[in-house]
Amino acid sequence: MIAFLSNPVNTYAVAFALFVALSYFFIRKPLLRWIDSEIAKISTELNTARELREEAEAALAECKVKQEQAERESKMILKMAQEQAEAMR
Repeated sequence: MIAFLSNPVNTYAVAFALFVALSYFFIRKPLLRWIDSEIAKISTELNTARELREEAEAALAECKVKQEQAERESKMILKMAQEQAEAMR
């Protein structure tokens, strides 16, 4: 065993394997919990963004309807003004 570890490549390989094994057992659960919490946060943000987009689309549709009504009213006012101008002539 000592002859095996006297070679630096073998020593580094054993140290790396030990590091990976310890990382797997001690870091895996906290890391997965952190990833799950990030997933939950992102999911919440996406749901909020969807709701805001739906509200924005509804507001846009309402503004378009109001704009069309205002254009119709302005055309009607312009037509009435022209008729009154013709009548005054």
